[in-house]
Amino acid sequence: MRPTELVPGNCYFQVSYCDPGMLFPIIQTLLYSRREDRADERLWIFQEPPSISSPDRVGDLKPGAECAFTDDQLYWILDFTGLARALGEVAHDHPIQGAPAPAGGHPDLSGLQFEVDCFLQNAELVSLTVTIQFTDDGVSVTRNEDGSLVVFLSLSTRLFPQHEPLVREVFADLGLRPREDYLANGGRVRILAYPVAGDSELLSKLFTRLLTGAFAMRPGDTLRYRFRSHWETPAVS
Repeated sequence: MRPTELVPGNCYFQVSYCDPGMLFPIIQTLLYSRREDRADERLWIFQEPPSISSPDRVGDLKPGAECAFTDDQLYWILDFTGLARALGEVAHDHPIQGAPAPAGGHPDLSGLQFEVDCFLQNAELVSLTVTIQFTDDGVSVTRNEDGSLVVFLSLSTRLFPQHEPLVREVFADLGLRPREDYLANGGRVRILAYPVAGDSELLSKLFTRLLTGAFAMRPGDTLRYRFRSHWETPAVS
């Protein structure tokens, strides 16, 4: 980094490697603090991010340790763009071993209808969340106090921007419009809520289209089901 590109409080990185072949990168995250001028050199002071001092005191942050870089060492410091370039250089040599070919056939959703029926038939349950175990993509349906149902989705707008248009297409095909539609977490997440009918077959087909279409569930993937009751007690099957 050039000194003129350093902004106090901004996030920077240093990449090192734990092997001679430079295959396994170690990324250190740093916050730029200040410059210190000494008689014989300038030092650029960075600080490690603050950390939680105790698991029981989440709001109590402990300041990170400081580290200093000289003018001759400042090229070690990278911004997000530089970090992406450094990781891209390493990515050229990965994967070290090729992954096996994906399994053929169709995703197994044989238990989906049963779990949906369990939710619809038990008025004590207020929500059912279905997720793909190894990706955590999923969808939830919630029962309101008046008995009406709403399907909720939380979509990553930056990591997986392809999900949102596919999800909207599934609901548009059914003539459904979102009751809630907004961004959260600083624009990283799109929240969508659609009112739906309490029809077991319709809801199962909707979940199937979302899981296999929008979220690209594969053969061999496993579905996880989480129920929540009026007593806020989660149950997983």
